[in-house]
Amino acid sequence: MKLNYQGYQDIAIHQLVEKQVLLTPNKVAIIFHNQQLTYRELNEKANQLAHYLQSLGVASETLVGICVERSLDMVIGLLAILKAGGAYVPLDPSYPLERLAFMLEDSQLSVLVTQQHLSEKLTSHSAKIVALDSDWEVIAEYSHENPINQVCADNLAYVIYTSGSTGKPKGVEIVHGAVVNFLASMQQEPGLTSQDVLLAVTTISFDIAVLELFLPLTVGAATVIVSREVAADAIQLSKTINDSGATVMQATPATWRMLLAIDWEGNQHLKILCGGEVLTRHLANQLLERSSSVWNMYGPTETTIWSTVDKVEPGDRSIGIGRPILNTQIYILKEPSRRKNDVLKPVFGEEEGQLYIGGLGLARGYWNRPDLTSEKFITYPFSDEPTDILYKTGDLARYLPDGSICIIGRIDHQVKIRGHRIELGDIEATLSQHHQVQECVVIVREDSPGDMRLVAYVVLKPQLSNIRSAQLRAWLKEKLPDYMVPAIVMSIDKLPLTPNYKVDRRALPLPTLDFMEEFVHPRTDLEKQLSQIWTAILGLEVDIYQNFLESGGNSLTSAVLLYRINETFKIELPLECLFKAPTIASLAEVIQSVQASGSAAPFTTNLDEMRADAVLEPTIHPLTTTKTEPQHIFLTGATGFIGAFLLKELLQQNAQATVYCLVRANSLDAASDRLRQSLERYEIWQEGFGKRIVPVLGDLSQPLLGLSEAQFRELADRIEVIYHSGASVNLVYPYTALRGTNVFGTREVLRLAVYTKTIPVHYISTLDVFQSSEYQDKTVILETDDLLSGEGYLDGYSQSKWVAEKLVLAARDRGLPCCIYRLGMITGHSQTGAFQPSNMISRMIKGFIQMGYAPKWELKMNLTPVDYVARAIAYLSCQPESYGETFHLLSPYVLSLNELVADLNSLSYPVTAIPFYQWQAKLLDMPTENALTPMASLFTKKVSNQQKTFIETTALASSQVFDSRNTQMGLAGTDIICSPINSSVLKAYLSYFRRCGFLTQFTHLTHIS
Repeated sequence: MKLNYQGYQDIAIHQLVEKQVLLTPNKVAIIFHNQQLTYRELNEKANQLAHYLQSLGVASETLVGICVERSLDMVIGLLAILKAGGAYVPLDPSYPLERLAFMLEDSQLSVLVTQQHLSEKLTSHSAKIVALDSDWEVIAEYSHENPINQVCADNLAYVIYTSGSTGKPKGVEIVHGAVVNFLASMQQEPGLTSQDVLLAVTTISFDIAVLELFLPLTVGAATVIVSREVAADAIQLSKTINDSGATVMQATPATWRMLLAIDWEGNQHLKILCGGEVLTRHLANQLLERSSSVWNMYGPTETTIWSTVDKVEPGDRSIGIGRPILNTQIYILKEPSRRKNDVLKPVFGEEEGQLYIGGLGLARGYWNRPDLTSEKFITYPFSDEPTDILYKTGDLARYLPDGSICIIGRIDHQVKIRGHRIELGDIEATLSQHHQVQECVVIVREDSPGDMRLVAYVVLKPQLSNIRSAQLRAWLKEKLPDYMVPAIVMSIDKLPLTPNYKVDRRALPLPTLDFMEEFVHPRTDLEKQLSQIWTAILGLEVDIYQNFLESGGNSLTSAVLLYRINETFKIELPLECLFKAPTIASLAEVIQSVQASGSAAPFTTNLDEMRADAVLEPTIHPLTTTKTEPQHIFLTGATGFIGAFLLKELLQQNAQATVYCLVRANSLDAASDRLRQSLERYEIWQEGFGKRIVPVLGDLSQPLLGLSEAQFRELADRIEVIYHSGASVNLVYPYTALRGTNVFGTREVLRLAVYTKTIPVHYISTLDVFQSSEYQDKTVILETDDLLSGEGYLDGYSQSKWVAEKLVLAARDRGLPCCIYRLGMITGHSQTGAFQPSNMISRMIKGFIQMGYAPKWELKMNLTPVDYVARAIAYLSCQPESYGETFHLLSPYVLSLNELVADLNSLSYPVTAIPFYQWQAKLLDMPTENALTPMASLFTKKVSNQQKTFIETTALASSQVFDSRNTQMGLAGTDIICSPINSSVLKAYLSYFRRCGFLTQFTHLTHIS
């Protein structure tokens, strides 16, 4: 039956069904397994039950519980309650008894429709029981004619309990008029006709089931109901989709992902409705390939199921929530401040605000919760009618550039997981009832894209801390639905607090195995030896499954650990083994394997892995190019050494530009502080910078730079040029440890550059891409030289930069405007001395001073001041002729190690030059406090098949000449000149080291005599 606004203003849900029964009495309405009912049969059985319910006193506004397994009886029961004039309260049989008991008590049901085997679960209530199976003989005696009742559009249709922040569910009251308006809108978009077959997979305790059960009954379509077991089993569900002839199916993204995980081929006749959680572009595109159409649905229970609808089109644009359904209004409003007379105001442009919904779909309120009703349902601020109401969704939203609306998060701690709306406080309140729990907090973590998990952090009571996480989860399963039981329960000593003494949820630690299971002691002699080494280095005893790097290990202690292991077991493990086998248990297996085979080769980076990583995805391809003066610049690595100076130059050279900086931080304020502190650390901060620097919260190592798809798209729409300076620079770490940031980060930057338009990229590379044995016979390295096969690299850093540059070169070959800047060894500012303490040269200077010794070594070092590099990149990047070129940025001067030592002595830092082998021995005996300890292996360990240490093979000490004609020609006529590193520059460095505390008056007293 086609609905229109004028025809359904005063009609109730069941009356719509009754009208359709008259039109298609003999058509199949409901199918479950091998059972089915026609429209007439369904109506007559529902009528009989309705008359029986009226005989029990059910009338308008009477709440009637329904706790029935998925079946034909379920639909009969729902329809009958409405026909009797009552409002149904769905009670899922799978819910814990405690939750069901609360809902029964809170709703004060007068009648409960159920089945005999379920009635035994439903205790502690005074409702009259109607068992559809055992009582049907009595029910069948009643009339099969449509009953008469006084229900109108303003009467209650159902009360659905959703998660509550106080630990108790809250009942949402929905009236007939709201549902009828919804059904009328759904008939139009996404649309349903009498020819459709809808596959119903959703529990009736989730309000979206109203669409699945009642929308088909208003248009003459057929509904196929699947059991709970089928709905949860991807293989069975996939088969049912095909066998049932379904043309429409509604489900959450989690269900669709479950189907795709088994390589579901889809159905080109299937219309997909997706809602309950955020629909990502990646998932949408997968579904579009497997269906006739995909519709994104949005709406809270309080505004009757779905409030907006959007037909998703193929492509890569962000997926918004679409248009409001019939008689529905959507607003994004800024919250008023605490100042007197402040009111809600619409957001401006792309500002964030809370989403408010108005219209016919609004709930009446919360059952027996007038306080919460008045808090969530507010008077319409733009209307003179006091009866006009808006619902505060708690969803944070913004307008996208095309005017569509994008949901970007929650303003409270309410979340949606697998379509279920969950109030985190509900779980916390339950967990806190356990006698061993002192306090707790529950959050949602998404450590892998799309993998949202509940994590509970608990502080156990003193003297009662012997319970395991598995026991707490089992206890919670008895009290909460499965979807509300945290995937991880992690015990911690205390909850982190903000300065305002509120729980700092962002400071909660990343869950690891050792926090979730009981302590596992070493089992073998080998594990016991490793445990002793780990305990000595970390200062605490560790579980054999505990990750070294997540237990306090870092680059310094990693190097010490590996040295001790190699000395103890007389083997040669590369550091890469520690990253691939970071636990005592896994490392013991590696050691056994190496001892047996005599080789650690199977545990080192495979060249095939690098070459596979160096293949650029075909989807990363430039689009149309627009040439503009950049006003919006994107910079990675801004908190790093080179990135900080480059940020300063970009701001000064582009006086009107805004620079967007990717920063890892917990909040925008924290990100702004990090950026400011970085520039202040190097003494280059200017007050005017703050207004022109915009932090972007993200992570270079994560897909889409750690942003949501909508944020990634918005960033791509806004920026006009990219400077990719971010990288993990560590000459000790293996390729596997640097791959995420250096390789995958570069890939995501290139993806950003072509996501919505073509954006020029300036990539900061390194001369270390030539530190391979493949180049050892080349005396001159040209800026135009190709990168070779990837063989012959001795460290993970140069490997990762080789792969990353290969990706950039591939993008450049496809037409992306790119410049590549290969840097040599970078040192501090030639005038101010501002220097990065973790830089190799900084560590060498401090390490020599701490030891009182340095190697007598005529090592020729090419050292390039950071101020020259930053100015050169900023200038060259603005020259149109630079695109497509590669620039070598290095000093034309060299400084020998002996000259450096002499200059230190002349500046009153006594350092004695001794033969290299003697100095190496002293370095290996140095305490961990020595600045060179983390990189001792670079100076002491001979690289494979050579009689040189690693330091002698790097660009720092290379005898090769690096051509820099592109750089020289590009800078010709400017005042950008590279200063030599002489005693006056070294003096500036030492002065800066003292100012920042890197050197103290006692530094030179820490050496071993």
